[in-house]
Amino acid sequence: RQLRSAGVDWPLTQWSLADSARVLLLLEAVGRLPRIELVALVERTFRQGDARERAAVALALPLLEPPPAFLALALGAGRSSEPPVFEALACDNPYPAAQFPDPGFTELVMKAVRLGVPMARIFGLGRRVTAELCRQAADYALEQIRAGRTVAADLALLKRESPGEEAAPVG
Repeated sequence: RQLRSAGVDWPLTQWSLADSARVLLLLEAVGRLPRIELVALVERTFRQGDARERAAVALALPLLEPPPAFLALALGAGRSSEPPVFEALACDNPYPAAQFPDPGFTELVMKAVRLGVPMARIFGLGRRVTAELCRQAADYALEQIRAGRTVAADLALLKRESPGEEAAPVG
């Protein structure tokens, strides 16, 4: 209930009770710390925490102000080799769609494709499909076909029929 009252209107079905508690602790700091101390706390928690703590920071990013202050941290989380951290940022999280520049968002989506993350879990994907993302998705699909591998059906969401046409909204 506290998260909903804080403005969370995106899916929380994958959040554990521990995730929720960690995010709520970070939100408590929002109201108590000056901005510079909050940014330092979030960055320190991400750098020094275990995988679940880093994942909780990624989950909390859409609720932390000002969002651009955490962009470098978020871009790093998008490159994480730890599945809980990457998925906390990439899946059902509005922060990347709202804050990432196009190259960072493309990198995040293509990593999700390579990891087999369902495209439906990437919040706001339909609004962020670019020609470059479509090109990279097509190149990846061709590589998979040439290697005799199957291509995930939802990869078609990253295709435009014509240069100015938007992909179907996802998330």
